[in-house]
Amino acid sequence: MPLTLPVFDGDGLTILTADEIRENLRYRTTNASDLGPDVSTGLDSAYGILLDVTATELAELYELAQAVYDAFDYDNAEGVELDNLGALRGAVRNPAQFSVAPAQLSGTPTTPIPAGKKVAIPNGGEQWETVEAVVIGGGGTVDTSVRAINSGPITAETGAISEIIDGVSGWTGVVSTAPAEPGDDVESDPDYKLRADSVVTGSTTEQAIFTRLSELDYIDAAVVVSNRTDSVDSYGTDPHTLWIILSPVITDPDQLQEIAETIWGSAGTPPGIGMRGAVTGTVTDINDYEQTVAWDWRAVLDVYSRVDYKKDSSFPADGETLIRTALLAWGSTLQVAQDLNPASSDAAIFAAVPGITWVACSFREGATPTYPTYNTPLVVEINELGVLNDGQITINEVT
Repeated sequence: MPLTLPVFDGDGLTILTADEIRENLRYRTTNASDLGPDVSTGLDSAYGILLDVTATELAELYELAQAVYDAFDYDNAEGVELDNLGALRGAVRNPAQFSVAPAQLSGTPTTPIPAGKKVAIPNGGEQWETVEAVVIGGGGTVDTSVRAINSGPITAETGAISEIIDGVSGWTGVVSTAPAEPGDDVESDPDYKLRADSVVTGSTTEQAIFTRLSELDYIDAAVVVSNRTDSVDSYGTDPHTLWIILSPVITDPDQLQEIAETIWGSAGTPPGIGMRGAVTGTVTDINDYEQTVAWDWRAVLDVYSRVDYKKDSSFPADGETLIRTALLAWGSTLQVAQDLNPASSDAAIFAAVPGITWVACSFREGATPTYPTYNTPLVVEINELGVLNDGQITINEVT
């Protein structure tokens, strides 16, 4: 019988059940050469009992792996994990709301009644509490509000709240003077997901626009910033202007149109905010008016690199080629607006090339770069992507 294996691919994570794990363990045990061909793995055998216990423990680990995976999967996330992912999409779960009812308190004039004093619907009904500290007036009454102790859509008709639970001397009566405004339960996972999808589609916040763009398969990176001040900002963006930077450069007409519509969403761009960018697209809003959106492609920062290194006797003959390959692989992971930090590239080279006892990378831009000091990051602007070129890498052995 072939083994059943867990799968982690484009369709997600498929874990093994306890029965599948048990069958795998039995298969491996009976095929282990040092145990012999006739080893017993039946349910009542010593090996069988041991394998059953092991399979149960391993199944719990698989379930833990599934829970961790689901915590990062928006479709499967629940509870706190869904809250965290929803917040990244620009939506926060609606909390539980408490019912509130107007009420009149009565008693001896000048009697103070603190906030948090409990009242109730008689005969074991729902309890409420005063929401503010009040003083009974000269006419023997004071109008205020009471809030349900428990959250959710709790109801109370006019006059229903009439029992004092923990009173104070001089306070003799309470009555609700109008129906309660019902509260609500905490937003359910399905309702929250539905609303979060709507927020991401229609919200005009920078975070929501960023999220929509990031979900396009052909967009590797998106930067969305806005200048909501009355002065040009440090990026050179005009007042009250949105600036979107995308990577890579796209030329397909259909994708360009999709980008424009994604930026606009279903609610347009933030009100009163202009758009900065050399690339423009036209969309039709819900009133059938044409609207123009704009953005910029990321600029390429042409980077020159130098790697100084020391080696020992285990350094391979093609070691400098491996250094070059490791540096280029590290460079391929750079994101828009990410500074080139030598500490990170040094670690990548150390991990990939044996026999190196010391390494120091330097990064500079320009046709004739200089390298004054080691370990100085190359600063990348918010609209730039640092790109390493094979022909612009210098490797030096330091003796």
